[in-house]
Amino acid sequence: MEFWKQTKYENYEVSNTGKVRNTKTNKILNGSIGKSNGYWRISISIGDTGSKYTKTIEVHRLVAETFHGLHSPLIVDHIDGNKLNNDESNLQWISQANNLAKAKKRTKKERMFTFDEYESIHVEFLSNKQTITSLTHWINNKFNMNHSRPNIGKMIRGDTYKIFYNQLNN
Repeated sequence: MEFWKQTKYENYEVSNTGKVRNTKTNKILNGSIGKSNGYWRISISIGDTGSKYTKTIEVHRLVAETFHGLHSPLIVDHIDGNKLNNDESNLQWISQANNLAKAKKRTKKERMFTFDEYESIHVEFLSNKQTITSLTHWINNKFNMNHSRPNIGKMIRGDTYKIFYNQLNN
């Protein structure tokens, strides 16, 4: 069951599932995936009329701080390794050293796609007019993988998987 808590930022709440909403407008913020690190982030307005500014926040950190408290100098770990799963039950505070050790253990090799998987990816890309970033998110969730945005871009352009690409485009 989803429930909401007030964050440390005025006019913003976060849910235990990782959604963020503005309490003034009651709208859920869309956010985006950070290109450099792959984490969901949102932009919020802070301050009043005379001194208002925008701050970009990583959602996993906001969820962890709100539901588990702030534990500096520890960092937030996604227990299942999925950077986009910001459910409070999937987040924990750990040391940088432990986080690096966990990352080494769970690094997934980017396995090869079957032709059927490749075809479904192209259908998803073309039919839903997805960006490479959103397609990468879709692929990693659907196939439980950890592919990077540049590699998915190469695959869509036919730079990799050339045999599959040629089969689909002939």
